[in-house]
Amino acid sequence: MRASDIDVVLLHGYGFPRWKGGPMHWTDVQGLDQIAGAIAHYAKDDPYFWQISPLLAHLAADGGKLADVDTAKGAQ
Repeated sequence: MRASDIDVVLLHGYGFPRWKGGPMHWTDVQGLDQIAGAIAHYAKDDPYFWQISPLLAHLAADGGKLADVDTAKGAQ
């Protein structure tokens, strides 16, 4: 599954604001380092719930984007 597949489902099936382009696109635009930082901040209050995924941590550290995962896996 590609990040863009998730965006399509959330845009058309769940009403995510279209002007944001979908949650995966929005996250890439915000910057994964910003998202990872926010999760780390929230984890101070609830570390059990707020745990960063290994993929997000890796991409944020390398300056990557969720869309890069699509390209790396051949976007099947």
